[in-house]
Amino acid sequence: MDDQAILQYAAAHWREMRVVGRGTHTSGILETPEGPVFVKRQALEDNALSPFWARMKRLFGWSFSGQRNCLEQTVRAMATPYIPAARDIGSVEEEKLCVFQVMPGDPWEPDRFPDSAAIARQLGLFTGSRHIRVYDHCGLVGGKEITDFPARLRKYVADLHAQGRKLPPEVRRCLVDGLRSREYVPIMTDFSANQFLFDGDKVTACVDLDACVLGPRSWELALIEDTVPDMAAFRQGYEEYLPYPDNPDEIALFRFLMAE
Repeated sequence: MDDQAILQYAAAHWREMRVVGRGTHTSGILETPEGPVFVKRQALEDNALSPFWARMKRLFGWSFSGQRNCLEQTVRAMATPYIPAARDIGSVEEEKLCVFQVMPGDPWEPDRFPDSAAIARQLGLFTGSRHIRVYDHCGLVGGKEITDFPARLRKYVADLHAQGRKLPPEVRRCLVDGLRSREYVPIMTDFSANQFLFDGDKVTACVDLDACVLGPRSWELALIEDTVPDMAAFRQGYEEYLPYPDNPDEIALFRFLMAE
């Protein structure tokens, strides 16, 4: 079976998959005549987005269908020599599903990564090698180019303040001074351990690309600082590619957003 035949099989048989996760998507393993594949089917309705996905739509022009249409470009943007991304076999828009190659490794449910210097350094290499790929716009990889991200961000935070959210001093400073960098890179806006597979002290695959976009480095680093126990080892890997950004106000801004 070629990829198209596998997609046709998945569209007809996805109800037979062995479910391994339920949330934004229902995901599971589907046995096909060519072996197992990993299937994700959209479970959340487009008109009933959670606060996280509503924020993604407003700031990055993200949508479920847009993400599926940009899946191949997203996988390429996230590919590094250090942690492979699951190969996308394709998507079936009529069934709102995506199909991926099954990757080796075991899941890890907590957001926080295992306390391992080897894993932290590997994550640093994985992140630094992506953060050197610079774009002058945000948005889905290969989708509509979002060139007014700073204005979108400022308006979003202003609306939060109008709704009663107190703005920390770092967030106020960042909004007054503006983002220090207008460079955007491939990021995981939900970077956490449950987006990966593991084998001991090694990350074997990145298997959740739903929230990958072009965005500010500091957004992803804010998450990493909260989920990677050994930041010294992470920085050692990261700095093989780039100096670690000294942007504490931007880190605070994105941490504030994600605490919503």
